[in-house]
Amino acid sequence: MGTPQRRPELIAPAGDMERLETALHFGADAVYLSGKLFSLRTFSKNFTLPELDEAVRRVHARGKRAYLAVNSFVKNRNLDPARSFLRTCAPMGFDAVIVSDPAVFELCRETMPSVPVHLSTQANITNALAARHWFGLGVRRIILARELSLEEIRTIKRETGGEIEVFVHGALCMAYSGRCLLSLYLADRDANQGLCTQTCRWRYALVEEKRPGIYLPIEEDRQGSYILNSKDLCLLGLLPELMESGIDGFKIEGRRKGIHYLASVIKAYRCAMDRYLEGPDDYELPPDCWEEIRKVSNREYTSGFFQGAEASSICLDEERPSRRSTLAGVIRDSGEDGWASIEVRSRLQVGDTLEQMGPAFPNPVFSLSAMKTPDGEACLEAHEGNRIRVRLPARAEPGDLVRKRLD
Repeated sequence: MGTPQRRPELIAPAGDMERLETALHFGADAVYLSGKLFSLRTFSKNFTLPELDEAVRRVHARGKRAYLAVNSFVKNRNLDPARSFLRTCAPMGFDAVIVSDPAVFELCRETMPSVPVHLSTQANITNALAARHWFGLGVRRIILARELSLEEIRTIKRETGGEIEVFVHGALCMAYSGRCLLSLYLADRDANQGLCTQTCRWRYALVEEKRPGIYLPIEEDRQGSYILNSKDLCLLGLLPELMESGIDGFKIEGRRKGIHYLASVIKAYRCAMDRYLEGPDDYELPPDCWEEIRKVSNREYTSGFFQGAEASSICLDEERPSRRSTLAGVIRDSGEDGWASIEVRSRLQVGDTLEQMGPAFPNPVFSLSAMKTPDGEACLEAHEGNRIRVRLPARAEPGDLVRKRLD
């Protein structure tokens, strides 16, 4: 294997300030985030305008990059509000704006001409000619459609020479590059304006036109049928091919995911990418990395179309996501006396098997032998929202996590 020309960015979602801090703490090079309007994740908590300003300051203080997602498709009535929103965000110092709609692209050039524009995957760029078109208009980076194989990605990169970004991990949509009308049709919520109800995850059955009320099974088990459900994308096992392809950014999906999910996925990809850069010729995926992404809630994993359409298998066989651990708490300080302060996120009892989780491996496993209240009183049980003090098996930093094993 040859040495990669550059280190690709690892780009993580930030649905609110806590997720932003978690993404930075666990090794993301950049985060993408949005305001309360004009993104495709309206149901995320997202950021107020003052919070956006503060978020950019925090990201830049860590030497990282912040990308503003304004990737919804706007209607005529939303053009002026979108213009006003972008004008307000212009002085905040974002490193790029992510757009899908050509109208929003034009508004970006009008209101923040010095800020680079990244073209969202929802723009459906699947070939070099389309990519050259957008690069010619001034787009800095293109986030390619998710329906492309590695060879197609390489061709676009080679024939354009422009910055290319791809999704490497997270939920997949059964609609073309996420441009879906199902939610609008069934729930009157437009996915292309950030209001997706994940209608494809609902249960469905086949009904014959002249036999209403008679539901016919389609590859169905007792839990239902899953003809519109997709497996989750995971390209961790194909990291060498990704690193050698010339791709500039590896993107993780999940602005609505919790901090446990974010920390685990970012940590796994960060560790694997760094290990590859240390020695491409003898690289092997660290087993800890694969174990890490199996511990968080996920549907069965797939490589999507990355290895070609004939190798793709994205339809889900099971409805229920699997997980092997749950977030138990967030470490707020390591404690001068050896007792760390933890903000509890799920019920804890003395005797629970816990795992300490920081940005680096390994993750020490320990039995919770004792707990204290902030006042120093012994306790046997703690609940979400409590603050407790616990002895940890290894040094910890604020922002590290503690999780409870379920297996």
